[in-house]
Amino acid sequence: MNVPDKPLPPNLLLPAISLVAHSAEHRRPQGIMSDPVAASWMDGLSSVYYGIPNPEWELINGIITRSIIIDYAVMAFINSHRRVVVSDLGAGFSTRFWRLRPCIQMWIHIDLPDILQARCAMQRMGELEIALGRDLTNPDDYPLSLSGEFTTNTLFLAEGVLNHLPQEKAHDLLQLLSRDYRGSTLLATVMTQHAMDGLTTLSDGLKRPLPVWAIQSISELDEWLKPAHRERTWLLGKVSNRLGLVRPKWGDDASGYVFQAKL
Repeated sequence: MNVPDKPLPPNLLLPAISLVAHSAEHRRPQGIMSDPVAASWMDGLSSVYYGIPNPEWELINGIITRSIIIDYAVMAFINSHRRVVVSDLGAGFSTRFWRLRPCIQMWIHIDLPDILQARCAMQRMGELEIALGRDLTNPDDYPLSLSGEFTTNTLFLAEGVLNHLPQEKAHDLLQLLSRDYRGSTLLATVMTQHAMDGLTTLSDGLKRPLPVWAIQSISELDEWLKPAHRERTWLLGKVSNRLGLVRPKWGDDASGYVFQAKL
């Protein structure tokens, strides 16, 4: 058995949290998500690095719930469009491509180059996968898609990434998507104060600050998405600290929301 001899690099902390959650849920008796790829990647990561976070089950539950909501939404989009191109913003160690094994034109994993390098070290890209190194806080690093004429069949994913960018950079990113990728679809998540409290606890335990901010209302989200109008933005579900899909309604008890917008 390999004994890890390197501390987990700070840039891999956030991707590792999601991977830990998926691996834990896969291994949980009567878990609601099967993700053997996440379990395999977790074994590989923990054989090299120590200091991998061990989040509370409440946080794991929230991550798994939002992932299931997004999985259903991704497959619904793919089943209703042809030659789909998925651009996964802040892909990290997401295993969605391998979980869903969708019939698509292309799946683009977009993240910082060093994060993608770590991802590719765990598993080589499949035939339909592309790794695209981009800094989402730097407009000079765009474009965010290779889809070309397939704009209306492009699905942008932003799972757990918006609230970990500086708030003004997340705003700029949504504005750019609305302006330059009109006709495409955005599927994303946003956090509330409940999620922030949980991440603050984790951050204190790790003694590493986790960049995070919260959204306060759907009207704030509506402002961010302009010129994508509110009637083209809808909630798919809300995330709580218990497993299961919750009726999509804004409320104080949610730790996050999953929304879809036609840009």
